[in-house]
Amino acid sequence: MDRNFAEWKNMDRIYKELIALSESNMYPFHMPGHKRGKQDFVNPFEIDITEIDGFDNLHNASGILNEAMKNAARVYGADRSFFLVNGSTCGILAAIESVTKHGEKIIVARNCHKAVYHAIFLGELVPIYVVPDIIEGYSVSGGISSAKIDELLKNDKDIKAVFITSPTYDGVVSDVEAIANVVHKYGIPLIVDEAHGAHFKFSKEFPISALDLGADIVIQSLHKTLPSLTQTAILHIKSQYIDENSIETALNIFESSSPSYVFMASIDECIRYMQNEGQVKMVLFSKQLLEFRHNLSAVLKRGKFSLLDSEAIGLADIYSLDISKIIIGTFETNISGKELYDILVTEYDLQPEMSSENYVTLLTSIADTKEGFNKLEHAMADITEKYVKENAKACDDKSNNNLLAVRNINIPEIKCSIYSAMKSLKESIFIKDAIGRICAEFVYAYPPGIPIITPGEKISFEVAEMIYNFKRLQIGIEGLKDKKIQQIIVVKEG
Repeated sequence: MDRNFAEWKNMDRIYKELIALSESNMYPFHMPGHKRGKQDFVNPFEIDITEIDGFDNLHNASGILNEAMKNAARVYGADRSFFLVNGSTCGILAAIESVTKHGEKIIVARNCHKAVYHAIFLGELVPIYVVPDIIEGYSVSGGISSAKIDELLKNDKDIKAVFITSPTYDGVVSDVEAIANVVHKYGIPLIVDEAHGAHFKFSKEFPISALDLGADIVIQSLHKTLPSLTQTAILHIKSQYIDENSIETALNIFESSSPSYVFMASIDECIRYMQNEGQVKMVLFSKQLLEFRHNLSAVLKRGKFSLLDSEAIGLADIYSLDISKIIIGTFETNISGKELYDILVTEYDLQPEMSSENYVTLLTSIADTKEGFNKLEHAMADITEKYVKENAKACDDKSNNNLLAVRNINIPEIKCSIYSAMKSLKESIFIKDAIGRICAEFVYAYPPGIPIITPGEKISFEVAEMIYNFKRLQIGIEGLKDKKIQQIIVVKEG
């Protein structure tokens, strides 16, 4: 009775925490793209309905939802567009399901989102990995090489599709047009996870959308970079290689049978906004962003921090960069990315999106303000004075420690399929004792959800060391059932 009463008392905790955050001075350099700003949107309870007369049905759209999706297709230049209320994850699962059959082969960039690996598991697919190089000094994955994909396709005629992420979480854009040309030469489709690039279409200051460069299926998260509610996304088709009916069937499997009308209204309103007043806002945002990056770069150089910028283009197969992503490198300083993240949050009321061993990622959008940009610029100037210059002698030692955690490792040896490993008899053992064993669970660096190792791969000393280093540096690790990050699940021997 007492336990139930305690649970009842805490039922409103999430709501109260959200209200407290909204009333605080914490500035959001993170998703969603509306940045908790005031929107012309009514109380969501007043418009939260189900499929009633006059409001269409997302799974068989022929009325207002159908018209809304047709408008989205016109805006983005797609043959067909589908609203997603389960986020880009739903779109990724449906896209891969629609272009592959059970047990077939698919090329995937190793730095893809975990949803790609879940699709591989569900279809018992055989992944052929293409590995991006690492940008020196950041531990950030570079772009995907069209030449590497060409070589893989040339050597294996059984590959049925190619899946890449562009832009990445850190704003790295691959040469999608070159990749699409290579992929189409072999008569198969290219799927691009453009979750972080829904804004590309609306300003020339940003890279060209994959949809305009030959990609067959493009998945975008509106909520990541545009003013739309979290969990709202869209899937576009523009291809002769895609069966629209297969996409619809897959979406009926993976998308909720009770799609939120609040979410769908948010998607439609976001696109309408970007068609109209958002255009002017985007011009202003682009101008402010370029000025801010210029000023911030000068501030960062004084403290040996770095800003991932245009000089990286051409390195590690980087074709372009999304300048709305602010990647502050700490590699040459005496503090780690996680330490900088914590300082920004606790001392300056600035909430970044994520941190890694050598950098911090901050996301911007058209909802950001000049005041917010100034706040970050001043914070970094102050941090340089307080934390970096006083401890300059420690820089080399810290950098050497960070080198141990670089993500540039080889793909672990594949011993069996993801499906086989996850369905096998398993046991949990200490990570230090697991070297040489077959992994039976995913281990992700999160965010952004890129696997360190997947089920079916052999655990090497290198992998174990990386997990320990990420733990030591307080970099997010997910997937391990053991939340203390001491044990790992492996396939039972014999």
